[in-house]
Amino acid sequence: MKRLKIEHSKKKAYHVFSCAPDLTLLSGTCNGQELHGKNNRKKVDNVLVQVVNNAPDHGYNYYDSSSPSSKPIAYEHAACNGNLSKDDCIWCLVVACDEITLRCSPKSPAGAQVHFQDCRLRYEFYQFED
Repeated sequence: MKRLKIEHSKKKAYHVFSCAPDLTLLSGTCNGQELHGKNNRKKVDNVLVQVVNNAPDHGYNYYDSSSPSSKPIAYEHAACNGNLSKDDCIWCLVVACDEITLRCSPKSPAGAQVHFQDCRLRYEFYQFED
């Protein structure tokens, strides 16, 4: 919940309201290359869980990767509007994961990204910066 401070002369009033994330889709793409191998899909899924859960605790902007000892390495990034609550950030990123699945199924792309108004999510098998 966010608090909106409204001042009337010398009196102060606080109104509590909840603001859900804006899920307006700005862009979404699936890499044209197919991801081969169950282990590679599992790498992506494991790191997606990490970036979704960690983004709110790391400045709403979090990069992660799969273990460098297991090639190829999956690189991922999650970011949210800093005005969102932690739960709303996570919820927005979970919806982004679902959007990637909807856009990119039945193939499993070697990279994908979704950008909503209030959050974005991306994974690739090469290093990148958003």
